[in-house]
Amino acid sequence: MLMRYKSLWRGIRAFQHSGYSNSSAIGVNPATSASSTAADSSTEDIIPKATEIPIKDTLDRNGTKPPRGRTKLVSAAFNSLKDRSSSKTDELDSLIKSADTVESLLSVSEKENFGRQHAFKIVSKLADWTTEDKVKLVEFENDNRFSAICEILGHHVSTKPFKKLPKGDIKSEFSDLGVVLGVAGDDEAAKLVNTITVPQMIKVMLSLAYKKRRSIPLLRSLAFNIGKSSDEINIKDCADVLYACAQLSFQDEILFEKISSELCQCIKNNNKPAVVGSVVTSLGIIRYKDKELLDLISQWVMENFSVCRIQDFVSLILTLASVNHIPFNGDTLFQKLETHLQQSDITVPSVWLDVVWSLVVLKKATNNHISSVLNKEFIHRLASSQLDDISTISKVKLLNINAAAKLISTDYTGPFLDSSTDFVDTEVPRAKEKQTLVACVSETLSNLLPSSVYMKTNINTGMGYIIDGECVVDSNLTPLPLIDKKNGNPIDRSQPGVRKGHKIAILVLDYHDFTKGHRDPAGLASLMIELTKKSGYKVITVPYYDFNSKDKLVTRVQYLEQQLKSVVKNATSS
Repeated sequence: MLMRYKSLWRGIRAFQHSGYSNSSAIGVNPATSASSTAADSSTEDIIPKATEIPIKDTLDRNGTKPPRGRTKLVSAAFNSLKDRSSSKTDELDSLIKSADTVESLLSVSEKENFGRQHAFKIVSKLADWTTEDKVKLVEFENDNRFSAICEILGHHVSTKPFKKLPKGDIKSEFSDLGVVLGVAGDDEAAKLVNTITVPQMIKVMLSLAYKKRRSIPLLRSLAFNIGKSSDEINIKDCADVLYACAQLSFQDEILFEKISSELCQCIKNNNKPAVVGSVVTSLGIIRYKDKELLDLISQWVMENFSVCRIQDFVSLILTLASVNHIPFNGDTLFQKLETHLQQSDITVPSVWLDVVWSLVVLKKATNNHISSVLNKEFIHRLASSQLDDISTISKVKLLNINAAAKLISTDYTGPFLDSSTDFVDTEVPRAKEKQTLVACVSETLSNLLPSSVYMKTNINTGMGYIIDGECVVDSNLTPLPLIDKKNGNPIDRSQPGVRKGHKIAILVLDYHDFTKGHRDPAGLASLMIELTKKSGYKVITVPYYDFNSKDKLVTRVQYLEQQLKSVVKNATSS
């Protein structure tokens, strides 16, 4: 399931992040797209799949373990800091903060009780000044005090990265991250986070994202300090935080609440569609559902429709589907999007497939939308764009749409997928965690029913997903066999004289099947539930937070039995 969600963003992974790429990167027809900012690289290189992110919590920035002697020196340095006078330290911090010239800043290094944390603050401030063009490199690069400060940090700091960089470029060797991680290992660096400002923390977080370095101790420290801060955060920095979290697959509810709160305050005063597009894309990848924020974004899009680009519309649709949210202005919004977002605007078939699939999830797809992806010409173009071998995720989406056209749409008369293709037999992969949870549910169900003839597991629906368990019970919860014991054939309950009963489908939902923030089944899970109900099943969902595989068997059996009673009771009373 996790793989399927990640693949949902195939069409928007090349979207610009805060103005870093152009419209053609996602297959948007330039003739129909609003102007956008060109860039040197697409975010295909910037946003890797979560499985491609190396976890290097114990490595330094060169990808190697720090020398043992260096670790001892770091520990000794930190212990010595604890013994120093707090009043003297506060005095030095004050001097660094008030310094407004290179001379006044470097002179602090000559004071008593000057230590590593002060050295870090001075170098960080010099980096900011040079980036902002307030001072020149020549003013301090040959100063002995600057060299001494670099020695205190425990490594040689090259002055090359202090040279003037394009505003906002933090991909250089030297940055706040370079200083923090150069001082010590990740655990020690995390302890220094509270010595820098919130904007600098955000730079560090963004640097981690660019370097594809998923340092959990450092990320947690950054999230904690940003989340608890009372400082206002501008919309660009909010976008950077969400972008970093999306790239590094990092979740922190307190941080997300802080960023969402700040966005709700500042988004209405924004006039740049690129930063809104970045926010929306990241929210969709993270699957973070804040209804108020999503409504404000949808309202902003309506009020600034003329300046929004095709990729902004696509990003909004995909994100709303990912978190399964219809904004308060949904009817007006989707009517306007229908007229302004056409298949001809998007040259990459898989991106258009994402759009139509998302509209199906949101129940906003028209018959024209559906027929545009189920016709043979589109299938051929899709196959050609994927080297004549349609990907599993594309097949799954086509099966989802095909099933929705048959079961949910009441007046669709267009084409359907050819039943003779191998699409129906597409094997839907599961994440390892979900496989474990499903196996536990199946084992529990087998202890609730008399024998295997009364249950099925892992049923490929032919609709792009798997039903994890199936059984039939009557109104008294008495299990009815699914297989004829005499001939071994499935029992057809549509035949006269055969006990009908209630056909029950069990769908196991793991962590990735839910949105973050406001916890609801995400878009794909919601579509699965809807299609299963339309197929004649009574659906029991087994969420990961209610069903614990570590519970005793009797507890798990009692849980499933209670769910069966509840669904049968509702079916009988309706």
